[in-house]
Amino acid sequence: MCSDAFMPKIAKFKDYLVNLKSSSDFSGTELLEIMASFQEPFEAHMRSEISSIANLSHHTRTPKEGSSEEKATQAAFDAREGNALIKSGVTDVVPFFLFNFDSDYEDGLWRNWPPIPGR
Repeated sequence: MCSDAFMPKIAKFKDYLVNLKSSSDFSGTELLEIMASFQEPFEAHMRSEISSIANLSHHTRTPKEGSSEEKATQAAFDAREGNALIKSGVTDVVPFFLFNFDSDYEDGLWRNWPPIPGR
């Protein structure tokens, strides 16, 4: 899916939010209309990314499973990214993850995890 189908509409989304003069100028209805304008092409693009990323496992420079190169790559990734969530803010990033994960995944197995009051 070509990003040309949604990038101008995402730019409109950004422009709308960035150019608000005050919070009283905000219109949830208008924002939802803007978001609806790129929902389908954006979703199609994101779904196509899954196979694109999965196909990287067949790239000629991908370390072979179990190799020392794979272990070194994993260690470098872990050192750079591995503790990012642990180091993230308890009041901003962690709630974002908890409230925005796909609760329908695996037929809703994780829908009520963790148990959060008022969710």
